[in-house]
Amino acid sequence: MESVNILIAGEAGTGIDSMTKSLARAFTREGLRVLTNSEYENRIRGGHNFGMVRAGTEEITGPLDKNFHLMIAMDAKSVPVHMEDMAEGGVIVFDGEPSTLDGIQKKDGVSLVPVPMKKLAKDLGLALAANVVAVGALYGLMERDPKEMKSVLETIFGKKGKEIVALNCRAIDAGIDYVTSASKARVPFTAKGDKKKRFLLNGNEAIALGCIKGGLKFLAAYPMTPSSSIMTTLAKESRKYDIVVSHVEDEISAVCMAIGAGYGGIRAATSTAGGG
Repeated sequence: MESVNILIAGEAGTGIDSMTKSLARAFTREGLRVLTNSEYENRIRGGHNFGMVRAGTEEITGPLDKNFHLMIAMDAKSVPVHMEDMAEGGVIVFDGEPSTLDGIQKKDGVSLVPVPMKKLAKDLGLALAANVVAVGALYGLMERDPKEMKSVLETIFGKKGKEIVALNCRAIDAGIDYVTSASKARVPFTAKGDKKKRFLLNGNEAIALGCIKGGLKFLAAYPMTPSSSIMTTLAKESRKYDIVVSHVEDEISAVCMAIGAGYGGIRAATSTAGGG
């Protein structure tokens, strides 16, 4: 298969975003074309969240919200929500035992593969790595070398020490080993990357870079997902480009400060999200 469409779903706080980003980084390092998209509820924790990753050898111009080849379900509730979105021959890997999905309507042509993600992570001595085990299971189902994924884990956890990196790499191997021994279901993803280096950035980072290029000198903002990384990206680059970034008490203050700065002759902006 020359392209793959992956869905990662579960409650907020279970690592949906980190899994989506890690897969995107790993595929990019292989030299593949990658696009991700995420959806989440306007809640601090809890609620159904999901992320999508498309990867392949050809240019990808948009996300597909159906015909997923693979799905990671971090909770049983996510399975019936997205069952109809799966492609023929698709595979859903979920946390638990076969009985976890008793009573859930199945779709013909879609395989369900239970993986005790939390237990495997706990057995490794790193209970928080359940989502890493899940990614490993995904690589097992794709029959794909996890070399670049492990390099991504080294980038993410390198500052925490070699032992933490090693534990996360073992979590990848645990997921692969479990799913390849426990299930015959496979969705081989055989596309070979061209090894070319490419930018991997999200829309908010692109907005922030556009603001810098456009001469922005003042940003007032109140952090709210999904707009927060506009502010954090500009704050990270503020010294280099002589930008003042003000974290204010609410969105009304932010827009008033941006307008006031504009009246004062400063190129200013604010960023906010739907709830703001």
